[in-house]
Amino acid sequence: VLPCPKSMAARRSWVTAWIVAMAALGDTRSVANAPFRRLIHTSNRPCMRLHSTVEAATNVDEETTTDALAAAKKALDDVAGEILAKRERGKFPITGSIASKVKELTQKLKDAKDTSSSLTKLPGLWRLEYTTAPDVLSIFTVEQLPFSPIQIGKIYQRYGTPSLNDNGELQGSVENIVKLAVPPITEDKDGLTFVVNARYFQGKDDVSIAFETAGVEKLRVSALTEFLVAPPILPRLDSLRALARLSGASIRVPLVAPSSIATSAFRAAGKLDITYVDDDTLVAEALSGFFFFRREAE
Repeated sequence: VLPCPKSMAARRSWVTAWIVAMAALGDTRSVANAPFRRLIHTSNRPCMRLHSTVEAATNVDEETTTDALAAAKKALDDVAGEILAKRERGKFPITGSIASKVKELTQKLKDAKDTSSSLTKLPGLWRLEYTTAPDVLSIFTVEQLPFSPIQIGKIYQRYGTPSLNDNGELQGSVENIVKLAVPPITEDKDGLTFVVNARYFQGKDDVSIAFETAGVEKLRVSALTEFLVAPPILPRLDSLRALARLSGASIRVPLVAPSSIATSAFRAAGKLDITYVDDDTLVAEALSGFFFFRREAE
């Protein structure tokens, strides 16, 4: 809204335009209101007051949006605390009510976020706090197998910085990482790392993922395994070499034939909608459920 013009003719034109606009909106009270008729004969202060009112209303809307965004993020974070507090070996306590709550809060986050937001903050290492996706939750059932020594640790996604491919699409690498332990063979914490490598194709607010290889790496053997492989009472040179090779072993198997590796989003196997991403929070949705991540320093 501009200040009222100084000349009388221009001021009459300004008021006429305002009256037409109010009439089009059906606001007949504003059209008939005496202060608007007096604008022709007064200074530009009423117009400036109108500009200030609109500006103030805009600021209130921005503050309300910011508050709603912060409230939705905090509520989703509180759900993480609630879930992790009930976490037991072999179980990830995602009930129907929690899944419904996460869906509702995710929608609130989506409604409150800036519509001009982009995925520029996606690259980096993200730690999975919780998910409602059954296919991912099934990983934890391995701990419940009879006599299973496997312990599932933290789960991550690591996104590389994308670049334009030959098809003009933004393409990058992504790793799906599961830390686990197999005591007494490995150390009790993060003794083994399972990694699924993939490439992703970035859209406006989603990524299409094409899986490539899977494997294990970063084996950290326990003191017991080290003792059995290289006992101190025997010649240890060859044993220590074998132990070093074992610790540095990396085994990968292809998930698709080289000729079948996706080279565009159209051929990708899966899709992940990025509901929200900022400096510390990533919320995503797949067909199977929702994912809540926290950024972790590398």
